[in-house]
Amino acid sequence: MTTEPEVLATVGGIEYITGVSTRERGEPPRYYCSIEEWEGSPMAKLAEAEREITRLIEDRTRGEQKIAELIERNRQQEATIQRGRNELERLQQEVAQLRAAQEVAAPTAVSMLHAGVLMKLGAYGCLRAAMWLMPEGAHYWLLPIAIATLINAVYGATIAMTQRDFKFMIGYSSVSHMGLVVMGLAAGNEIGLIGAVLQMFAHGVMTALFFAVVGRMIYERTHTRQFPELGGMAKIMPFAAFVFILAGMSSMGMPGFAGFWAEFNIFMGMWDRFPLISILAAISIPITAAYILRAVYTVFFGEVKDPSFYSLPKLTWQEYTGASILAAVILITGLYPGILTEMIGSGVQPIAQAIQQAGTLTLGR
Repeated sequence: MTTEPEVLATVGGIEYITGVSTRERGEPPRYYCSIEEWEGSPMAKLAEAEREITRLIEDRTRGEQKIAELIERNRQQEATIQRGRNELERLQQEVAQLRAAQEVAAPTAVSMLHAGVLMKLGAYGCLRAAMWLMPEGAHYWLLPIAIATLINAVYGATIAMTQRDFKFMIGYSSVSHMGLVVMGLAAGNEIGLIGAVLQMFAHGVMTALFFAVVGRMIYERTHTRQFPELGGMAKIMPFAAFVFILAGMSSMGMPGFAGFWAEFNIFMGMWDRFPLISILAAISIPITAAYILRAVYTVFFGEVKDPSFYSLPKLTWQEYTGASILAAVILITGLYPGILTEMIGSGVQPIAQAIQQAGTLTLGR
């Protein structure tokens, strides 16, 4: 055997090695030659061709792997695109449903009449019919009704907080505030009943002003009530922003507005009857502040979402007049509530006395 021979190539199972050697039995077939003999020989060219073929096969294998990766990546991209299309279709359906809900919603004038008058008929009937004619029954059911109104006030405010439709937020806000009205009735004392009736009046004026701004001033011009589509309206309708904020302050129960005296009397009356319910019901106050302030910031401040809003029609004198009257009533009642509380007190005092006497008779039995 030669010492440390150099293998030049392997062609057809035969090794071509430099040097000279005697082949021993059992060794693989080998061909020994010098480098000069190997270079330029047909076998050298064949070995080079085999190496080139091997390289091409490896390149092809890598290319096939790359193609497989691209196919898999393309499949994943197509799946992502399909998910995006499905999500877009779902959002389009939601938008269509919201548009349909807007179209079938009550007109602004009907909403104002419903909030200002019709929504109060049930509470007025409870006060002037059920509680006045059946004071013993009213006294018996005060606690269950108070618990129900606690749930109504807090739950209604929470649902209003989740709304993305401006008008629906005002609607659920009315549900919460009417819960406070019945809570004042459930107090069953004079201060609670005064608060309930005053809340009927304050809520009627305040919500009518809300709907005037949302439905008449904004929706009839922008044709949308969705919070994400509105913004910067104070730059376009400063008067609408002003009166909405004023109504919102009353809704939050801020001092100096009609809603403050109504809620103050309701909570004081409930505190005399069921203190724990009064404390728990106060949770609705910060929730109300949260959704009112969110609506003010989202709709009236920030950037204008749609440049076409700058060309919206101006407010009419009828809109200025109607909103100004409602705003003035809220302020006058808030600054001097005595013009209503004295009159309301004279009407609810006999009812409160009848309920108190019914409670005394019940204890006597």
